[in-house]
Amino acid sequence: MNAFDEYLERLSDDEIAELERVNDNYLAAAAMEPGIEQEKILDALYADAAKLDSALHMVLARMFQLFSVFQRGAHAEGFRLFVPTMELLKQRRHEIPENATESMSSMVFQPLSVMLDDPAVPRATVEGFLNQLEQETRSTGHGAAELAVARAYWHAHTGERDAAEDWMDRWLADGSNWWAPEKTMTIGLMSAIIGTFDAGEALRELDLRVPGMVGPPHRVMNIRVDRAGYLAVCGKHDDAWQALTAAIDGQELDAVAERCASWAVVRAADGAPENSGDDSPGAREIVAAAEENIDTTSLDAVEDVAAVARFHLLRGDRARGERRRAEAYERARAYDVRNGTGHHAALLDRRWFADV
Repeated sequence: MNAFDEYLERLSDDEIAELERVNDNYLAAAAMEPGIEQEKILDALYADAAKLDSALHMVLARMFQLFSVFQRGAHAEGFRLFVPTMELLKQRRHEIPENATESMSSMVFQPLSVMLDDPAVPRATVEGFLNQLEQETRSTGHGAAELAVARAYWHAHTGERDAAEDWMDRWLADGSNWWAPEKTMTIGLMSAIIGTFDAGEALRELDLRVPGMVGPPHRVMNIRVDRAGYLAVCGKHDDAWQALTAAIDGQELDAVAERCASWAVVRAADGAPENSGDDSPGAREIVAAAEENIDTTSLDAVEDVAAVARFHLLRGDRARGERRRAEAYERARAYDVRNGTGHHAALLDRRWFADV
């Protein structure tokens, strides 16, 4: 019996009924649109869960609050909530069912990704958050792996390879069960960090880890699609197309385009026919679905838009391709100005437009 089951065993019938009410309220609140109203309800739910000492619902309530707070740009408020939430999670994770912990373990990326997505957030603010996280890690003795992977991801974004690789080595050496080497969450982040510098090295890591990876089916598909994208970047176009079609394996195209990295889907379509002639989608259909699902508010849009631009340029739609290429460079420059590096523009030059 694990700690969560032991917790349930200790509850009286009245407390079980109250916990069921709290859980119903949590499910209803989680389904709401993020915003201040949702946050108020989650704050009340946290108080109810604390009365029952339900670590699971306390952490869940704070997680969804954090997602909403950072989404609406209230960084200072988010930071105030973030550190005690991570401390609560670290101290009581043994009381939370295993199937709920994977998303919680990546909570550190919520504030970081929100700040990275917005080039108007100064570099000093991002590094201030990471410094705060490091101070909390040192004072509590928890969170070394999360700090290391967050710093590795930040330096991959800025293009500072030595620092990114140093922090990635620390992250992987930590030995945290949450970041086990066979988990899709670990593999996806590792390949993203390595891949921003060296597509061939990222592909080699994926070839090594994909056969034994474990995780939810949609995340397994994501990793396989990433691998198809790296195959294409490395010039293995036929292999990339075969890997992409095997990865999506009859899934609805809209669902694939919504869940998977657009750059990988589009780049892997390099080796596809214009139109397949059978029930499988052709290159233009795949690219149209991917282009429609690009999140233009995220950092990922730099390479996603570049992939679409490259596709149109190579397939003869010059006007559309040039328009998208200009958009990709505009986005890249905005991040490079914030970071004080030329990483993103150089990546576009090297990986996306060197051959067009």
